[in-house]
Amino acid sequence: MHFSGDTLFFAPPEPFLNGTHAVFKIVSATDYDGCSADTSGEYDCWIDLSGPVWTDYYPYDDDLITDSLEAVVVIVHDALEGDIYLPSVIFSINGNSIAYPSPLISYDPDEDNLSLTPDGETILEDGYTEVCLVDVTDHPDYGEPNHLEGGELCWFFTVNSHGPR
Repeated sequence: MHFSGDTLFFAPPEPFLNGTHAVFKIVSATDYDGCSADTSGEYDCWIDLSGPVWTDYYPYDDDLITDSLEAVVVIVHDALEGDIYLPSVIFSINGNSIAYPSPLISYDPDEDNLSLTPDGETILEDGYTEVCLVDVTDHPDYGEPNHLEGGELCWFFTVNSHGPR
């Protein structure tokens, strides 16, 4: 352990493993003037070294959809944090980025559904459509956010909102 400024740092003798539940307590502490600190509390955190993972998406690869306002949904979950960190979400449709806080992006933590829902102005254009979940992170108790496992997720489908012509 060592102090730097007003912060106490602890480096474990061996690195913590992903998913470790660390519980810690300061047994005793005194300041430079000899005054004792309150050490009655116990603290804990989870060691989260892995990012969110996706398990499914819709529309599926090579689907044909007939509604240009169809929602694009990715099932994405972080094993330790549970929920994703919404401000980190970036989608792209045919190379055009859409990032949170766009009103087109929403998340249902109960279902793990991350949705991109086009509105009347931003629609899925007819034709071959590439959708990518460019990035999403978790929001760990401590340390840097962990990015989407496996990196960017991209898939393709076809939009035909007008039928035969």
